[in-house]
Amino acid sequence: MVIVDDSASPEIAAELDRIASTIPGAVVCHHQKNRGLGASLNMGVNEAKRLGFGWVLTLDDDTTVDAAMCSRLAVSWNAIARTVPLGILAMSWKPNPEKAMAKGRTWEIKKMVITSGSLMRIETWEAVGPFRENFIIDAIDAEYCSRVRAQGLRVVKLAEQGFAQQLGESLLIRWGPLRIQLNEHSPLRTYYRVRNSTVLVKERWRQDPAYIAGALYCDCQQLLAALLFYRDKMRHLKAMAIGLQHGCVGVSGFFPTGGQP
Repeated sequence: MVIVDDSASPEIAAELDRIASTIPGAVVCHHQKNRGLGASLNMGVNEAKRLGFGWVLTLDDDTTVDAAMCSRLAVSWNAIARTVPLGILAMSWKPNPEKAMAKGRTWEIKKMVITSGSLMRIETWEAVGPFRENFIIDAIDAEYCSRVRAQGLRVVKLAEQGFAQQLGESLLIRWGPLRIQLNEHSPLRTYYRVRNSTVLVKERWRQDPAYIAGALYCDCQQLLAALLFYRDKMRHLKAMAIGLQHGCVGVSGFFPTGGQP
């Protein structure tokens, strides 16, 4: 187990070292300053490679893993790889992946999967290249899956839950008899999502039009949700506008002021 500490906090670093000392085989890698998700993923994969491992299962810090997840991924990889050139194999974070199961399938080829819960070979990471560090957070998984598919490999998702994941703050909307469940992030996350999606549209619309169409659809959904349901509508709309502008002119890295949009 490789734990990457991106907190830049001496107190958190000390606590992670203490916890890792109680887990056989656990290693903690520390960033001296906060560098973002992409840099943390790359550090973790590099450490796994240094330790002599050939595979990585990437997980977020708020992922709760099912006890059988690793064995299910291993068995499924061996079975699916006989007929499909696998690049990434993932499991669902949702309790009931009904769509795939309703079609009688145990797995589906996808355009992208979230980083958490994804299994791949380290040699694939070497061939595709590192995770994109200047995105900081959001769209890192989509951008990486696009590059994996550009190598002729497939991104596959099993039609079963392997872990639990909280994507943003849960927000239940009551609209007459309707109940709508949303996951609301901070305006800063909205900024990164729109900025990074804009960069991907600019860079990959020729090579990957199907993904680009999906990215635009998701951004339109977020805009509509912000307009109708988000509690701090104006800040989210401002974050979207700044993210769109920065994505168009090529701003990357952390939000320029280091604060909130």
